[in-house]
Amino acid sequence: MLFYVIFTFFCVVSFVQICIWGVWFSKLAFYKLPAPTPFREMLPVSVVIAAHNEYANLSQFLEHILAQNYPIFEVIIANDRSTDKTSEWIETWQRKASYLREIRIEQTPQGFQPKKYALTQAIQQAQYPIVLLTDADCLPASSEWIKHMVQHFDSTTEIVLGFSPYQIKAGWLNKIIQFETLYTAIQYLSFALWGLPYMGVGRNVAYRKYLFDQAKAFEKHKHIVGGDDDLFINQKAHAQNTKICLSPQSFVYSLPKTTWKTWIIQKKRHLSVGKYYKPLHLWLLGIIQSSYLLFWLLFFPILFFALTTYSAKKPLLLCTILGLFLLRNSIFLLICRKITRLLHSQLRYLDLIILDTIFVFVWFYLAIWANISKKTNWA
Repeated sequence: MLFYVIFTFFCVVSFVQICIWGVWFSKLAFYKLPAPTPFREMLPVSVVIAAHNEYANLSQFLEHILAQNYPIFEVIIANDRSTDKTSEWIETWQRKASYLREIRIEQTPQGFQPKKYALTQAIQQAQYPIVLLTDADCLPASSEWIKHMVQHFDSTTEIVLGFSPYQIKAGWLNKIIQFETLYTAIQYLSFALWGLPYMGVGRNVAYRKYLFDQAKAFEKHKHIVGGDDDLFINQKAHAQNTKICLSPQSFVYSLPKTTWKTWIIQKKRHLSVGKYYKPLHLWLLGIIQSSYLLFWLLFFPILFFALTTYSAKKPLLLCTILGLFLLRNSIFLLICRKITRLLHSQLRYLDLIILDTIFVFVWFYLAIWANISKKTNWA
């Protein structure tokens, strides 16, 4: 009797997974990049970067930010209590680029998380109506990054969600990072296409400055470590005011973590803010994640029990279990492979098969740890 209850449950979660990948995520898989059009009016842009002891990264990437092919923009670096050579490096570049500004943060007010306070100071002092955020360790894919992101702003658009992959390195940690970044992008981009935007990534997101001012900055979640990107977007984004930008020239590549410890700390911080999303987003994401976990958690035990049972229905049970398993995974591979091409990911079929099997358990472990642990840091 218990076997048939678990079997029924497996059939349900398999059907949910098939619908998620075959319907919900397929909208992104079959998304067509807009045909090239003459660029609209190029609104002045303030590029904002929060930097805490980021000399090594700024010395490597700042030049590419400053070299953007865009008529009117400024770059603001919120120098958050840095004790390295960040200030000296900024001063060196200010002599070459008058549109580079530094805002020094000497102290963070009590109850305000440092990065959010630094970003608040920078955005409030931004001169221009469009704010484009990235991080100090980020490299735009082209000199047209600003242009392509701003191109999506029209009379109703207030938020543009970009894509920010991690640079490719050797090893399985990097493959997991690549898959996690892809999976996260599949979710937030798909939700946005269905009119339910719930997050963006702070490495590549743009919005109108007045939206930030109306929201009273990060007031509602200023005490929470992380969420300077997704919680703000979750608060202000909706179907009518949000667009996505997937032009390859608009991608922003970021340095991946190189040790398991630093990556786990980073993911712990990211996952810990998810519980503050709007209820509808939490409910939908909960269905996606729980069905994903249960599909893999139930498959192997139920297949084992089906193989060892002497029931007359054994052939039918095995055909149903294996049929659902193959159908879900075939749809997953088809949709995921199309999205990897859209997002220029280099994950191959074998990578997707292996990572799909193990990532859900890594994610589940990190999600549980992130929500029971009280201590988080921003690096």
